[in-house]
Amino acid sequence: MENKYFVPNIEDLHVGYELETEVHDFLKGFSWESVIIDVDTISSVCKSYKHIKVRVPYLTKEQVEAEGWKEYKLNDNEQAFGLYKKSGYNLRFYENNIYCFSELMVGRGMEDCWDKILYEGECKDINTFRKICKLLNIK
Repeated sequence: MENKYFVPNIEDLHVGYELETEVHDFLKGFSWESVIIDVDTISSVCKSYKHIKVRVPYLTKEQVEAEGWKEYKLNDNEQAFGLYKKSGYNLRFYENNIYCFSELMVGRGMEDCWDKILYEGECKDINTFRKICKLLNIK
């Protein structure tokens, strides 16, 4: 089974960052708890980062859709998790990378679309995805 989580770098943590921390309950044992870092917890999370176990799930189709993006298929052969539309923008996912276009280039290969790319780079998780959308002013 492929790993579904990664450990974030401390430099990536910020207010609003979503992660999971390992908690221990004497009756239930170890489990993971979802946490959204806020202004009251950012300092303590950063100070205790070396002493706590944290993880972040890799970006999923469900998370992208929850942000308002709609799946778009060019044809029946189009990969299910790969092409999305929202507010005049289009996304193409490939492994842990994302390409954001200003318009859909129907019937054209990636090599024909380089001048339309607004962002190209790694996007492993929902935190990075939200940051990219914010920087590109995609609402």
